[in-house]
Amino acid sequence: MREEAESQLPATSIISRPGQENTVTTPQTLQPTIGGKQDWYFYNPQLVEQGKAEFQRLWGRRKLEDNWRRKNKTVVALDDFEAIDYSEPEEGVAKGGTIHSNRENETMDSSIPRKEESEKNTADSIAGDTHRPEYYLVQIPLTEEAMQASNILLSEALYGAGMIFKDLMQDFKRAEAAFERLVRQFPDFTQADEAYYQLFLTELALNYYGELPALQRAEKYKAELIARFPKSRYAKTLADPDFAENAVYGKQREDSLYARAYKHFQLGDTTTVRAAEHLSAEIYPLGQHRPKFMFLNAVTRLQGGETDQFLTILKELVQQYPQNEITDLAAHILKGVQEGRLLARDSHTFGSIWQRRNAELAEAGKLTGDSLSGSAILPPDSAFSTERNTPFLFILAYEEGKVNENMLLFEVARYNFSTFLVKNFDLAFAHERGIGMLQIRPFSNYDEAQQYFRRLYANPEMATRLSGMRAILISEANYEQLIKQYSFDDYDTFYRAHFSSIPEPELKGYTLDEPLLNLPTEEEERQKEENLPTEEDDPENGVIFED
Repeated sequence: MREEAESQLPATSIISRPGQENTVTTPQTLQPTIGGKQDWYFYNPQLVEQGKAEFQRLWGRRKLEDNWRRKNKTVVALDDFEAIDYSEPEEGVAKGGTIHSNRENETMDSSIPRKEESEKNTADSIAGDTHRPEYYLVQIPLTEEAMQASNILLSEALYGAGMIFKDLMQDFKRAEAAFERLVRQFPDFTQADEAYYQLFLTELALNYYGELPALQRAEKYKAELIARFPKSRYAKTLADPDFAENAVYGKQREDSLYARAYKHFQLGDTTTVRAAEHLSAEIYPLGQHRPKFMFLNAVTRLQGGETDQFLTILKELVQQYPQNEITDLAAHILKGVQEGRLLARDSHTFGSIWQRRNAELAEAGKLTGDSLSGSAILPPDSAFSTERNTPFLFILAYEEGKVNENMLLFEVARYNFSTFLVKNFDLAFAHERGIGMLQIRPFSNYDEAQQYFRRLYANPEMATRLSGMRAILISEANYEQLIKQYSFDDYDTFYRAHFSSIPEPELKGYTLDEPLLNLPTEEEERQKEENLPTEEDDPENGVIFED
């Protein structure tokens, strides 16, 4: 009985059994349970953060290294030394059994670098502690290079703070202080012209809210901007005598100007196109169509044989408007030229992002004159497959930057979870040619993908939230072809011709939660011909076909 009781003692017990030495067994740390499971400590981020905070409270911020708890790191474990054979006489031991003093000197000398290393590690630990003055003292710029780097960081911080105060917080006094300090203390700031422009707008806002002297300051900064940066687009905007009128009606006028320029561009009237581009640069340098004007001008240069000017304008377009829709097209053309493709001169049309083809977008394929981009591309009817009994994708496509992807993912996942109790869907984002895509899979065939599409848009709430997006049903094989070389409009034309007229399958009681619906295999066809039972006759199959 005693042995049985002792065997049931907890692991933390320090009671020893008879005939054993008094030893303390290592306690078994019980990990906290989460959700009824025994989870590992480091899989719980909350416990890890609590442990880090407790460690720093006791020991401070310490460098990750061996023997971190030792003040004197020259003291190391005995395991670091090799075993000593005491049966052999040791070198340096005199006949009288004494050790020569040079051995002691060697030991003392070897401890000196270890002591220096220990002091260095301690200094590094102190310098990395944000609660100590040393952490901030080491960041003081004491050289010319460090001072220049510090000025760059400070000027960028002032500009960012000014924009936040002006646009997000509408604290115009603090915005004014930030911009004024920026243009006064850092006159060589790379965005100084824009800082003057923002300061001008800030003063106008202060004047609007009743601070009358702000109007005089606005005129002062306007004059300084025009004097210091006469070629800046911001200076040209403010120098326009019709600036106030353009601020009210400028958008409508620019829209009309671009529509006129594009119409003449399609007609091949390069003179009118270049005149409109010049007018855009003078009157609407900050207009939303400015990148498109630049691209039209670049293409007219190419048509006229001015290849160098064409490439120069495209480079300016990519550098000045890196986030614009047309920039993706310009970047692909430049990439094609860098890869050695030749430029053609007979193209004067380009389409939207839905008309772009990969590697050779709709316009780039014509402009680069690549044999793989034009004549080698098969018509969509020949490239895409009409096979229905193959894995399909359901895609929600949209223009990049126009959709909150996190919100889209949440809404679709919530819909799937609340609608389909058994089947699980994989959701993944992909981006191609300026188009964002939420891909939903798996679907075993076209009928499943079509049913998902119909049920999704039959939900009024989801139909409203997904308005403005393209719903695409496409097989995995066709998707590979689409991404490889075809545009979304190419596939849309193919789909309308071969899939849109297919009626919805008349299935009774069939849902995506039940076993997958596939067309009969060759073996099943053979069994039907021989009047043998098939899986279709199995009542447990769960799929009920209408007569």
